[in-house]
Amino acid sequence: MADSAGSDSLIRPEPQAPVPDPITSKSTSAYVLVGTLSLMLVLGWALYDEMYGLRPWKSMQQEFVEREDAFLRRSKRQAKKSETEIKASPEFQKITLDAKEARDSAAPALKDIDGQVKQIDSQLQAITEPFQAKRGEISLDNYRIETSKGSDKQKWIKQRETALNQKISVDIPTAPGSAKTTRKDFTFPEIDKQFTELKAKKAELLAKRAEASKNASELAKKQDDYLKEHLTGLSQEQIGKLQERNNKFDFSTRGARTVNADTRKHDTARPEAG
Repeated sequence: MADSAGSDSLIRPEPQAPVPDPITSKSTSAYVLVGTLSLMLVLGWALYDEMYGLRPWKSMQQEFVEREDAFLRRSKRQAKKSETEIKASPEFQKITLDAKEARDSAAPALKDIDGQVKQIDSQLQAITEPFQAKRGEISLDNYRIETSKGSDKQKWIKQRETALNQKISVDIPTAPGSAKTTRKDFTFPEIDKQFTELKAKKAELLAKRAEASKNASELAKKQDDYLKEHLTGLSQEQIGKLQERNNKFDFSTRGARTVNADTRKHDTARPEAG
């Protein structure tokens, strides 16, 4: 009995074959290929759906622009005919004649004023930079005076006085746009006064110009108002702006058409389909 137990303990089990490894025992290239192709197909479909499937308004925009262009061409011909008839009326002709007389009457005064304004602008252009530079320097001295005490304060006061009386050389044009200049020397109070007087003179001249052209401007506005009141629909100018907008229309970024002041007026007169 003991010998039988000992012999059994000496029997060793036969070694078992290893379990096949699915990673090393077979190729996964087919699965990788199928997955890659599937992802590429999904990506292609997503791009198509994003650009075309989900954006039907792109084709609608193109169709709208084509139809509106055709409508605007017809409207422009009609507007031209209407404007010609309105401008030939005695009332409009009288306003046009009055406006021309007002412009001709104001022209000499406006020419003289414009010449003076150009001369002032050329002088301002010459003195503005040195004036501002010196003003900044004196402003800094004033700040140092306010924030210092004792001997330091006296030093900055003395420096400010020197800056105020220091000569500033400026080359002032003899005529607007001319390369010929006249050199003038200013202290800061003098150039400050000159700058202020030139600004005031320019403002006065511009006020005179507005007054001189007031009658001509009012008659020009009267012309436009008369044309708008008697014109049915849009004017040629308004239609031209709409056509220009359509020529520059960007179909790639807009999701909806923006209605502006010019298009609101003719929203009730859309072209029929077909």
